[in-house]
Amino acid sequence: MPFLKINGIDLHYEVHGSGEPLVLIHGLGSSLEDWAFQVPAFQREFQVITCDCRGHGKSSKQRKASSIELFANDMAELIAHLRIRPPHVVGISMGGMIAMELALNHPKSLQTLTLVNCVPNVVVRPVTLLKRWFVLNILGMKSLARRLARSLLPDPQQHALRDELIKRWQQNDRRSYKSATHAILEWSAIGRLSAITVPVAVVSSEYDYWSLDLKKRLFQPVPDITFYELSRAHHLPTLEYPEAFNTLLYDILRSFPGKAPG
Repeated sequence: MPFLKINGIDLHYEVHGSGEPLVLIHGLGSSLEDWAFQVPAFQREFQVITCDCRGHGKSSKQRKASSIELFANDMAELIAHLRIRPPHVVGISMGGMIAMELALNHPKSLQTLTLVNCVPNVVVRPVTLLKRWFVLNILGMKSLARRLARSLLPDPQQHALRDELIKRWQQNDRRSYKSATHAILEWSAIGRLSAITVPVAVVSSEYDYWSLDLKKRLFQPVPDITFYELSRAHHLPTLEYPEAFNTLLYDILRSFPGKAPG
């Protein structure tokens, strides 16, 4: 169980397979365990690197103020520590925001960028945020985990996976979760996207929080970008439809000129 001491924390990470390096960055309240359907599929051709972002999983708790920039700095330090070639970087939701910040502040740390169901700026209605804080502060992390699992994986046939995710997500540290949420709400890449120099792919689920059309408008300034849509999927296609997601991601990685394995 490797840990890396960086930026005042112990960062838990895992490396599987060999080949072109592929970094997978999870979302809010998640952990490297939520890539369980991707690691076995890609480690046959890639060196797959996952980590628990600060305040998540087995990494140190983050009870002080945080920022997406700080998350990205952690990723840059991890990549440097591993002494790997600039990797393909894939981020989902908050992980996509971290990946964008990595591309903006550490452009030599990656070679391609794949963003799954994320936007360069999150605007939340105050009433929505108040409802989440109420559930978190009054009812607790387990109640929030249940609500999230029901909304993100609505298919009744996925009850076993939902139950597993509830067990996993309810273990989140409440203060670390709030710190990461504030980091998301205080972050924006609007006005900076034209500075991204690596090829970018944006994956949008049909039933994501943000539509494909909205993503196309928001990401328009990115110089080299391609958009893809996953039908039927909600916010977490990596868990909901892993086979379809893995097929699409593999096709995306092969599509980057001169970047994917042969």
